[in-house]
Amino acid sequence: MGIGRKRIRLNIAICNYLALKRRIVICDDHQVVVEGLKMILQTNLNLEIVGTFLDASEFLVYWSIHSDNIDVVIMDAHLKNDVSGLEIIKKISSINKTTYWVLFSSFVDKYLAVQAKKNGFHSCISKEIPAARLIQLLEYGSSGFYSFPDLLDRPEVHIIESVLEGLTQLTKTEKIVLNKLKEGKRSKESADELNVSVHTFETHKKNIFRKLNVNSTTELLSLLDDYKFIS
Repeated sequence: MGIGRKRIRLNIAICNYLALKRRIVICDDHQVVVEGLKMILQTNLNLEIVGTFLDASEFLVYWSIHSDNIDVVIMDAHLKNDVSGLEIIKKISSINKTTYWVLFSSFVDKYLAVQAKKNGFHSCISKEIPAARLIQLLEYGSSGFYSFPDLLDRPEVHIIESVLEGLTQLTKTEKIVLNKLKEGKRSKESADELNVSVHTFETHKKNIFRKLNVNSTTELLSLLDDYKFIS
């Protein structure tokens, strides 16, 4: 009788353990990266890879069906055909709040980390992250946004966040004017190309300066270039 009870308790413990496994989906267009992640993560019994995708469209189909059963998504920052992980998360109309989203990139800088945070990722990590740290992150998540390397405590981050916020406030016309400013043309020439008066062009320019908190075209272009808003 005692043995029977022990078996029941053992079965319950096994069921509880399996229920606690973190179900992970990987979307990365490099097979070698996917296989490497599988080798690393399979060493931890608390983690279970339930899907791997080399193509973003296949991932989106899978997500539309199984989103409620995914605990962690590891998303490549730069997929084939110039598709970015940032664009993928934007295509998802409703993100399961319990899913932990990781943006995975060969190179992580302040701009990418801020963009990841702004678009709903919970972490942005370099593919050079130590295996033990990666496993810990996927198993337990993070209390706030996490980046590796740690970049978001640096003073200039608030500048990037401010510029991103300002860019979202630009009207369609102001974005067109901003592109003209990037071309380095004089106001008269740009105004003629847009078929507006110089006064109207200058008004749009002043609105751009106000929203991005700059005082001149030189300062504007320097700011955008420094923080990679100009490709």
